[in-house]
Amino acid sequence: MQLHFPSRALFRAPATPIIIAAACVALALPLHAQTTASTMGAPTNITATSVTVAGLQCGTTYKYRISIPSVSGSAQVYTFTTSACAAGPSATTAAATGIGLAGATLNGSVTPNGADTTVSFDYGASTSYGASVAATPATVPGASAATTVSAGLSGLACGTTYHFRVKATNSNGSSTGADASFKTSACPATAPEVSGGRLADDGCRTVSGASAVNLLTSRSRSSTQSSGASPQRAGRCR
Repeated sequence: MQLHFPSRALFRAPATPIIIAAACVALALPLHAQTTASTMGAPTNITATSVTVAGLQCGTTYKYRISIPSVSGSAQVYTFTTSACAAGPSATTAAATGIGLAGATLNGSVTPNGADTTVSFDYGASTSYGASVAATPATVPGASAATTVSAGLSGLACGTTYHFRVKATNSNGSSTGADASFKTSACPATAPEVSGGRLADDGCRTVSGASAVNLLTSRSRSSTQSSGASPQRAGRCR
């Protein structure tokens, strides 16, 4: 930002430089103007003065004035407003796909709005998330239009609901998509437990694998038909 001082607001050069105060910044510059005050005589070598100010915040109004310690009175105050801030990235969460017993693919889209943007997904068993994974692509170039992103998850628990959202960050800010959720596939039914080649609740006969299951089933059917005993008890060999 370049500040210009109108030629009609001229001051005689003091021994100290001019200090320009613009909100939270203060800058010193050489003085190249003289006053037109009648008590100081006619001005000579009159020129306009300007200074370039850096490090200001976007979308902010600043005030400035010339301050000369050796001259009494108040100088005129000028104002200017910096350009509006650039828009940050936008992020949209999409439905998960490829859902299985222990994995799924998270999906979303990101628009960088002019700055290279880093993309990731937050996920977890609640809306507190607690875990994060980099998206593919992990960085979207600033000049890109809306870009589809994804991330594959593995090692999840079966029959469990997970929440997730896409997150985009660049030099202009950050944005997160809305929360979405999915549920992994139901856990498979548990087969009769066999330990060391023996039915866990058998306690009397060593059998293995499918034979153990078949033995339990056939004994249960046979004993029930012949003695009227319950399947649970008849299934145990004696």
